[in-house]
Order: sequence, then structure tokens, then C-alpha cells
Amino acid sequence: KSWTFTVYKAGSSTAMTGSIADLATDVTVTANPITFADADAFSIEIVPSGTPTAAIGRWTSKWTHV
Repeated sequence: KSWTFTVYKAGSSTAMTGSIADLATDVTVTANPITFADADAFSIEIVPSGTPTAAIGRWTSKWTHV
């Protein structure tokens, strides 16, 4: 049982994903960084696998301007 988080860029999934076990409280994803342009839209998809316990999903991000 787990939850998988996937970052989408401009409506398409990216390689930046992370999974969290059923009752765990956090996951850190540092691989597969994504580059965004000023107007790029992004979203996060959270998908359950194996009927994990219901929970509220939250996420944070770190942005670096170069």
C-alpha cells in the first residue's frame, strides 16, 4: 500500500516522482530536477496503490532562480 506523487509540467508527466508507504508521513525527492520557464504551469498528481489508508496529501517545493 502506498501513494505515488508525480510532478506534471505543462500537462505532461515528468520523471520527478516519489512514493510513500501507507502510514509513513513524508517522502523527499531530489532526483530528476525539472527546469521551468516563467509561464510554465505545473501540477502534482497523487495516486493510491493497493488501497492505502485515506489521508490528506500535502507537498512543498524548493525553487531556485538562476
